[in-house]
Amino acid sequence: MIVTLPPGATHLAAVHLTGEVGNVLTDVVVLKGSFTLPPLTPAGAAAGIVFADSGSPSGGGYDLTYEADIALTKAHVDIVVEGWPSTTGGCVRVGGVPWSSRPAGALTVDPDAGRNLFGWLSRTSAPRRADTTGAAFGNFSRRGDGFTAAAGQTALPPGALVRIERTSCSAGGTGLEFRLPGTSYTARLRAYCGHGPDKARRWRVVGEKPLVADTLIVRPADSTATVLWRGSWPHDLTPDAFWRAAEIRGGG
Repeated sequence: MIVTLPPGATHLAAVHLTGEVGNVLTDVVVLKGSFTLPPLTPAGAAAGIVFADSGSPSGGGYDLTYEADIALTKAHVDIVVEGWPSTTGGCVRVGGVPWSSRPAGALTVDPDAGRNLFGWLSRTSAPRRADTTGAAFGNFSRRGDGFTAAAGQTALPPGALVRIERTSCSAGGTGLEFRLPGTSYTARLRAYCGHGPDKARRWRVVGEKPLVADTLIVRPADSTATVLWRGSWPHDLTPDAFWRAAEIRGGG
């Protein structure tokens, strides 16, 4: 399936994926935006979709340094703050509400805990490895081992103020502030009707699916950030052979 981006949106990259979600064959569009900060501003070029995890074996597990962008679905929001290691705690607030926290003191549960303020929870870590429902497996932000995250958050609120502090949420302190993108995106789905010329201008609109911002990765040392949006629909919405394009619309 062809994926097209809004005109002039050079900071965006996107990919179409197909896989099973809850035993249902599902199509997914992943949209990735690259930004500089603060304030959060579209970067001059897209970072590109990452299709494979990065890291190395460590202590009988895997030291994850970046997880691929191609999760089909997420049970809740991921927020990662790369670098900025801290022994005085950490806090991420979204819209003034704590979403992620870590306690004061050095955490040595694995290399990631000492390398990043809020890093990557490896697939081989106990919380993810022990999950038998699959609901948490698609999420890579740290939970457990002293880290806590707000429950039930399924989307990043457009335009919300994000504040990252290098102290515990109860202590409060100076930090990095920026607003999330206030833009919204949809995927307009197009398919061949099955008769007549198979031309792009003739492909019918099957529907429009909203894309949900579910991932934020911040790199304070580089003054950069990444936001990922995801949207999905049943693959059998139209016959397999008739799918043609997903047009990403919005951002104005």
